[in-house]
Amino acid sequence: MDALINLPVDGSGCFSVPLAEWQGAIVLGLLESKSQPFRTRTAVAALVRRNWIDPHFRSVSEDIAKALKEAGLPFASPAKSVESYLRQLEQLGFVHSAPSEIWKASGPLRQRIREADELRARPAKRLAELRGIVSEQLVGLPDEETRDFSFEAWILADLSGRVQSVADAIHGSDPEWTALCHQLSNIRTRIRFSPRADLELLGLPCEGELARALQRKRLEAEDREREKREKEKADAEARVVRLSKLAAADLGEGYEIWLRTGDAALNGQSPLESAQSETGLRDALHALGRKADQLRIEEQARERRHKAVRELEALARNRYIDPARADLWMRSSRPELGGQSPANFAIDDATRDKCATYLPGKKSRY
Repeated sequence: MDALINLPVDGSGCFSVPLAEWQGAIVLGLLESKSQPFRTRTAVAALVRRNWIDPHFRSVSEDIAKALKEAGLPFASPAKSVESYLRQLEQLGFVHSAPSEIWKASGPLRQRIREADELRARPAKRLAELRGIVSEQLVGLPDEETRDFSFEAWILADLSGRVQSVADAIHGSDPEWTALCHQLSNIRTRIRFSPRADLELLGLPCEGELARALQRKRLEAEDREREKREKEKADAEARVVRLSKLAAADLGEGYEIWLRTGDAALNGQSPLESAQSETGLRDALHALGRKADQLRIEEQARERRHKAVRELEALARNRYIDPARADLWMRSSRPELGGQSPANFAIDDATRDKCATYLPGKKSRY
């Protein structure tokens, strides 16, 4: 409304009320004039009926007004002051002039008035909206937690962490009001789905609800942690069972000793200790594979040695008439074999053949 009223005009001293008041009355008269044309004299007559024109200036002639004007005084008759005001409104696009001093309100003026009406009605509308939001947030709370809450006292109190009260916010801008309503409307939702100790409750009596939600959250976290530990334990036990079965199959009787013996490849841990984690199980399985390969290689070496000794022993008995002499030759150390006996030196076909070169070339008693 600031753009419509309190506009400076000459002759404002002719009126007994402030500038904004008589100009506002003209705007209202213009808007209310529907059946009859609204003329300059219509506006002046309405001001006279309200006794808002000083009696000394009601009948100032145009000659006197002109003389005062020419003398340098900011004077105009009441009618000219009203006309000057309406001309300014026309320049601003708020009224349209027509012949015979007729004035008509423009669309922008009516829109501006509607906006002003809405602005006047806004506090009551916002207060009703706020009361509904608060009532909804308190639904379902225990009576002992809401009994002492006063909506009227709450709207006057400063909000936590804010410099204004709710009553101040009611008269604030639309974005600020929308943000406040959104925050208030979601307090119970936030308590339910994302409770935290420092959650802003904006003065609503929801402390008990928040405490219960935090308790539920803590218990749920403890349940999840317990379930996690139980699953980890079950998984570890399953890994140990799997490793033990594989070790028994691959290593045979000595598998239990291997399971409990520290291994440098497992950072000094035993395979059972390593299998407590999934990564550790993979490492233990690799170690098991290496151990199984080692045992196979050792077994193959034993089989080759046994074969070589058995064949060399048969050859010795074939060369010596006396079997005892053949056995003695098998057990006796020989410098050619690095001080080892043929029975010890022969571990494969090559070492067997080397030992055989030291046997008599034909049947011998000695």
